[in-house]
Amino acid sequence: MISHLKQQFQDHFQNFDSISENIRLFQNPFASEVQNLQPELQLEVIDLAVNDLYRDLFKGKDLFNFYKSLPKKSFKNIKTFARGMISVFASTYLCEQTFSKMKYVKPKYRTSLTDEHLKQILILGATV
Repeated sequence: MISHLKQQFQDHFQNFDSISENIRLFQNPFASEVQNLQPELQLEVIDLAVNDLYRDLFKGKDLFNFYKSLPKKSFKNIKTFARGMISVFASTYLCEQTFSKMKYVKPKYRTSLTDEHLKQILILGATV
């Protein structure tokens, strides 16, 4: 039983290691090792990295909105790549955003906030 569980962990994290470069690229395209990227992404990442406008855009927005704001004509492959990564992490991202909103709301209104009110606020926050 334990050896089976150990094998499952090894298989799971072996798959994670194989996509670690993709995760790094998605997390920060400006800090990626271009030579380690897929050929179709290399030129677009270089174009992105040398443009200060996109660097400022990256600093000012969350990842989803950063990739969404890139022009499709210039960054078609990066946008396709980002959509794939976002779909992998969508549920985690939404969970983190909701938890972040809850941490903001709950201490500020702790004394007058019921569970039902918190639920309603989180639903509103998650849909905005």
